[in-house]
Amino acid sequence: MRSLGYKIVPLDYYDTDYLEKLETVNKKWLVHLGIKTIIDVGASDGGFAKKIRNWLPSAQLYCIEPIKASFQKLSEKFVNDPNFRSFNLALSDRKETRSFYVHSAAGCSSLLPMAELHKKVYPGSESYVEENLETSTLDEVFCNFTLTAPVLLKIDVQGAEKLVLEGASQLLGNVKVIFLEISFTELYDQNPLVNEMIAFLETRGFSLAGMENISQSLIDGTFLQADAFFVKREPVTESPFNPASHGTE
Repeated sequence: MRSLGYKIVPLDYYDTDYLEKLETVNKKWLVHLGIKTIIDVGASDGGFAKKIRNWLPSAQLYCIEPIKASFQKLSEKFVNDPNFRSFNLALSDRKETRSFYVHSAAGCSSLLPMAELHKKVYPGSESYVEENLETSTLDEVFCNFTLTAPVLLKIDVQGAEKLVLEGASQLLGNVKVIFLEISFTELYDQNPLVNEMIAFLETRGFSLAGMENISQSLIDGTFLQADAFFVKREPVTESPFNPASHGTE
């Protein structure tokens, strides 16, 4: 049965009726926010971008990905999308030259060295090539763009999410939703953990709204990481916004 794509489970393994109903409304709350602009940091080959495009078909979509092979696949997927633009860049909290660890599993690549726990719980992800990349910041990338609010900012950069946010002090004023990967344990050297990220975003006006895709270790069940939604408590302007007019250099 598995070779045919089926799995045999007890009849009451989960409430299939609930899951089927949830599937029809899962992202309605997000759609109702009226997102006009999407910024996808760590876009990889466009997996998330394709999903979000289905939910928000008319939003302006900006994707940022540092790995050239992934960037090429990403660009090819949206070649006919007039509201799409991509950047082959690594983002951090400042402009500088720094090491970037390109792993054999591209989705594990990061500005931060991989911790030993990651190698154990995700075997086969440890081999890498170290490159020197010029990093930029979100404020720098969009300093000459007029972005229409409200903005959804997605960040999945393997432990470096806080660095990216620290380089977006101007941009965050126009962001309504932040969707990012959070860690319950150290998977990359000194990556911030979930409580630190919640506190960091609370001081910037964002509250945790929910989590999905919670990952656990297949060794001992340890909680590893999850995708989290943060929503700004105060409303943001829906008029065009240019970070350059707010003092970005």
